[in-house]
Amino acid sequence: MPGDDRTGGSDETRYAGKALEDSTENLRMPGTFFTLYVLAFDLDERDQPVRAFGPRRAATKEAALEEARELAVTHAGVVVWKREGDPVVGEEGEPEIVFQSGRIGDFA
Repeated sequence: MPGDDRTGGSDETRYAGKALEDSTENLRMPGTFFTLYVLAFDLDERDQPVRAFGPRRAATKEAALEEARELAVTHAGVVVWKREGDPVVGEEGEPEIVFQSGRIGDFA
């Protein structure tokens, strides 16, 4: 399903230049899924980060990271985050940053 991250197991993600162990993959409840988002920021006239566009869904973590790295070249900041969802109860969890580069503002 597009937007899901069902890679399972333990993998490394990047956050502010540091590799982090994604231990939540092993704790996911059956029937839940992750939705990944990518968002870029530019600086306004007061040098504050503002959204360059609305959040974009990514099909996979690898696609999100690739898009984020490309956007980081032309924007002041980029963030990739994920949220766990449970369609049975219609809830979405708190955002968890997967990758961050440069200056970012409010994103979730």
